[in-house]
Amino acid sequence: MAILNRFASDTLILYPRNLNTFEQCREQYKLQHIDKLRVRTGFKRELERGIATHAALARCLNQIRQTNSVTADLQKIARSTLKRAKYPDSKTWLEDVNTVAHLTKIGLSLLPEEAHILAIEETLEYPFRGDDKCQPFILAAKVDVIYVDADGSLTHLDWKTGTNGQVDDIQNNVTRLLVGVRYKRAPVHSSTAYLSSGMMHTSILDRDEVMDTWAKVQDIAHEIQTTKDWHPTRNPLCPWCRFYTDGCTLNPNRQNTSNAPTWIQAAM
Repeated sequence: MAILNRFASDTLILYPRNLNTFEQCREQYKLQHIDKLRVRTGFKRELERGIATHAALARCLNQIRQTNSVTADLQKIARSTLKRAKYPDSKTWLEDVNTVAHLTKIGLSLLPEEAHILAIEETLEYPFRGDDKCQPFILAAKVDVIYVDADGSLTHLDWKTGTNGQVDDIQNNVTRLLVGVRYKRAPVHSSTAYLSSGMMHTSILDRDEVMDTWAKVQDIAHEIQTTKDWHPTRNPLCPWCRFYTDGCTLNPNRQNTSNAPTWIQAAM
């Protein structure tokens, strides 16, 4: 990324997932992004399907951008994007190949025929040079597809392959902000496609909403850069957190206390 060459190598880079993690649990953010704790997550079918579907859609969209049509066999694309070696048996892999092909077909059907594709799987960045309230940082987001509608408006579209139908407000708003900065065109539609159901949610953020998002990002960035408070936050998702069994101080079965964070040492 060229922008990084103009900033210090240790400049904070924030993606929507980083912002969400910090808000959800500070200790999780620290373990993952500061301590860089590596935890084996094992094989997850839903994750593999999601990665493969995104890759298949990107391949199809690149063909549309080049030839204005898709002539490739979706089953063949799904086979090439879904890694057989990660699966325990051929039957399970073939089931997911069919699912990936099906989700890819739905995703393509949600793209307007008149859409003019500008970007596919592109990482957008905004380098904030700092002010009296916040140190420099880079705000970034990876966008699945950006296209121009028939009316000349801009749309950024995010594919979702899971069953959770909720809109990620941080991801949606940050991406909207970065798309606006990059292309300097209005209006910008923010769309989320839920491939499992074939539904799509679209909204248009006004300037006040975008500015509110930017102010929130700056506040979170400042907290990350200056805080010494890395306390964990208990929530219903704790048992599914990959750090819960390895590093989380909320886990009652946690064995290693020699590296207890400063906040818990101070409480002893």
